[in-house]
Amino acid sequence: MKLVNFQMGTLALILVASYPGYATHTTNLNTHDLKRINAFENGLRPSVLNRAQPQNWSLVERMTHYNVPGVSIAVIKDYEVVFAKGYGVKEAGLNNPINTDTVFSVGSLSKVATAATALNLVSKGKLALDTDVNQYLKRWQVPTSKYTQSHKVTLRGILSHTAGLTLWGFPDFNPNEPLPTVINTLNGTGAAKTDAVRSFYEPGSSWRYSGGGTTVVQLMIEDVLNNSFESATNQLLFKPLAMSRSTFENPLPVSFGNIAKAHDRVGKLEAKPRGWHTFPEKAASGLWSSPSDYANLAITLMQSYHTEQGYLEQNIAQQMMTKVGYGNYGLGPELSGVGELRRFRHGGSNQSYKAWVEGHLNLGSGLVIFTNGSNGDKLIREIRRAVADAFDWPFYRPYYQYQASLDKSWLTQFTGTYKIPKDVNSFLERGFVNANDKKPKSRQVKLKENKLYYNDTELFAIGPNRFVFEGDDELNQTYFEFVQNTQGRFDTLIIREGENSMVAFKGQ
Repeated sequence: MKLVNFQMGTLALILVASYPGYATHTTNLNTHDLKRINAFENGLRPSVLNRAQPQNWSLVERMTHYNVPGVSIAVIKDYEVVFAKGYGVKEAGLNNPINTDTVFSVGSLSKVATAATALNLVSKGKLALDTDVNQYLKRWQVPTSKYTQSHKVTLRGILSHTAGLTLWGFPDFNPNEPLPTVINTLNGTGAAKTDAVRSFYEPGSSWRYSGGGTTVVQLMIEDVLNNSFESATNQLLFKPLAMSRSTFENPLPVSFGNIAKAHDRVGKLEAKPRGWHTFPEKAASGLWSSPSDYANLAITLMQSYHTEQGYLEQNIAQQMMTKVGYGNYGLGPELSGVGELRRFRHGGSNQSYKAWVEGHLNLGSGLVIFTNGSNGDKLIREIRRAVADAFDWPFYRPYYQYQASLDKSWLTQFTGTYKIPKDVNSFLERGFVNANDKKPKSRQVKLKENKLYYNDTELFAIGPNRFVFEGDDELNQTYFEFVQNTQGRFDTLIIREGENSMVAFKGQ
């Protein structure tokens, strides 16, 4: 795969080895490509625009605005990395520039790498997707409970977050803090900062994001291979995919070199004196990587999806990219769209590092963004829009504010409490509530200073009765439509998020 590598403004071509069977070559950027890159670097914008006063910022301006010292990106086109560049510095206040080999903590992007490793073992017949995971676990077992009597916890369920396991995520560990073992984490004992991993709904009956579940996969891989997780992933994933700047080793040793350090929301160094945290829940949040390395993984998954000679068996790759149950997740990544809009993605969010990957399955394009600041998630949204605009991707199109004045009397019609029926069975509702809570859920629409709010988030009008969130364009733009009945009252709220929808009624 080709990698056009920009390091602090210097153009260089680097040949990167690909997975066996994939062509390797390089080409020079043409004038049109250079214009695209300039357009991206100066084309950051909000998701909702005012036609009369469009906004654009440079990447450097927004890094300063969000107190993010360093950013690194890799852009994929035609299943190859065509542009990679580092911006800013590894540590604020020092002259230590980010380059394309700089590694970042990538948070939950770890889960996609873990899923790829586990599915490679499925391809090799060492794991099965629909077998009780307790058959593979030697040092710990998913406790038997009333939830697992009829349906067992399986690898398919864990990777799609439908297995019914607890623990959304994990806190970071500072230097010199005692670290839990994987067994400590699963039992909630020793140096673990979280409760034990347990079942809390019947597998397959709902959806709940679970880093705890991914930790079970970590133990499965270790127990089946009789090897450490970092060693197993190095042999099974990083070496075959030429990901030489990637590791699950935690704490990350200083000798690994070229490490982006952690910064808080005001841009100050964290995790002193070393400058980076430890993530002992390795499979869920412990990966260190560079965007160019991680792009190799994204490309590999897309190619496995389309060919029989890939890293994963094609059938397994297709299952990976197919939604399971009530959620938007396949076996690892989140999914959306049809045709050329079909894509996978995942975000990463440790305390001081924010990361993003997306791959466009039928276009062969994609994007990886890593940052070393706590506000990096906000910056990443703007970078995605700028890259999509510059490279003519059919994603992140801007929404334009409705220009007609919506006065207080008009907006007041939409305010009130909207309740969701008890029998709702949609991802929008079931994905973020306790599966055992049978009470009808309510949502508040309020008016503050002539602005409409859904709960505490401002809504932007794109029509007289249609609204969106600013910045809500990660995967599925959320629309709010207030429906007028035949008596002229707005008593119904339809919320649409991509392919999902949910209806709520006022005053019920």
